[in-house]
Amino acid sequence: MCGRCGVGHVMSFGLAVLAALTFALAACSDSGDDGFDAGDEDASFAQTVSTSARGVTTADYAEEGGAYGGDDGASSASVLGRTIIRNGYISIEVESVEAAFERVQALASTHGGYVADSSFFSGGWREFEDDDGERFLSASLTLRIPADRFDRIVADLRGLALSVLSISTNTQDVTGEVTDLESDLRNLRAVEATYLELLGEATEVGDVVLVHDRLTQTRGQIERIEGSLALLQSLSELSTLNVDLQSQPPPDESDDGSLLDAARDGWEASLATLDVIARAALAVIAFSWWIVPIVVVVLAVLHRRGLLSRRAR
Repeated sequence: MCGRCGVGHVMSFGLAVLAALTFALAACSDSGDDGFDAGDEDASFAQTVSTSARGVTTADYAEEGGAYGGDDGASSASVLGRTIIRNGYISIEVESVEAAFERVQALASTHGGYVADSSFFSGGWREFEDDDGERFLSASLTLRIPADRFDRIVADLRGLALSVLSISTNTQDVTGEVTDLESDLRNLRAVEATYLELLGEATEVGDVVLVHDRLTQTRGQIERIEGSLALLQSLSELSTLNVDLQSQPPPDESDDGSLLDAARDGWEASLATLDVIARAALAVIAFSWWIVPIVVVVLAVLHRRGLLSRRAR
């Protein structure tokens, strides 16, 4: 009887802890839904439950391998002080889009980055054509480059340009989000360890199924947080730089201000004016032929009246 009472007492204690851990998991879940901004009370409760269940502390987990990054136990936030995501855009005018396209790809590789996406435009509104039939093209590339090489690559791109049409950069500090995610991850790992211990102590099928179900949910939350942390770490370590390449448009010959061109333009304008006047005169003559007979008749009548008037005198 005493043995059965002991087993019953152990299982009752385990189920009580299980209920408490379920509440802690719900708190962590709510934190995840709201951007991992859990309150101090919920986080403290989860830490207290996990500590009482196994006798471990948050610091123990930090010492055993860090939040998510592997053996060194240091995240980008702890190493750099802040976790910063930096992105940028630059649009440049180049002499040859084809040559610049290859050069930008080489620059990304040289600085330890890569081309994530690229496009080459040769039609529609982006295409120009001069009198010799030469096409003026444009291209775009999306580079993923080490954050500490960002300024150097931008300077190299400026060196390729005939002119810089547009340039912009933006930074986003995600240190707070990383800190919250790491805190939730430590708590969930403590909860996971407790579930594993309870799973080893459970003897009833119902208890095993219940603990296993909670353990699966906890591991799913851990994987989601680890994925979010890995994404933030990747975005902070590799900046995104969008590059737009455009050909130099053909020169506008109408802007040539030489005296010879001005004289030629004036002569051509005067000839055009004379041509318009001549065409207008011919049009008037062509459409006014019927006026001539009327004028002749009128003049003849007037002349005859003049003769009769003189004879009467």
